[in-house]
Amino acid sequence: MNRPEKQTKPSTSNHKPELFISQSYEGMIPPPNMMAEFMNVDPTFPERIMAMAEKESAHRHKNELMLNKGLVRSTYLGMLLGFFAACMVGYLVYFALTLGYATEAAIIATGVIVAIAGVFVYKKRR
Repeated sequence: MNRPEKQTKPSTSNHKPELFISQSYEGMIPPPNMMAEFMNVDPTFPERIMAMAEKESAHRHKNELMLNKGLVRSTYLGMLLGFFAACMVGYLVYFALTLGYATEAAIIATGVIVAIAGVFVYKKRR
């Protein structure tokens, strides 16, 4: 976005008012008129600016792809570890039942079911 801003200094008794103009833009590539001014300074500036913008864009896409792959990997790893934890708790409950600890097995099973349901409810609300 190209927005010229004009500012004037208050005049003192023996000074004329001065006019300052500044321009700004958003994004990686400057507007065409500014590119033309850069070309007047050095003919290679526009090409170098475009190459810099292309490299930055490629770098950003690469980082976003790595982040997405990491999130997917983390999600699958969490599901796998959760499954193994549930299997271990199931075996613990089975083992407690075979030893005659039915009350303790029921408490363990109920606690795990409530904890797992709590995690799902918490994630849905976030």
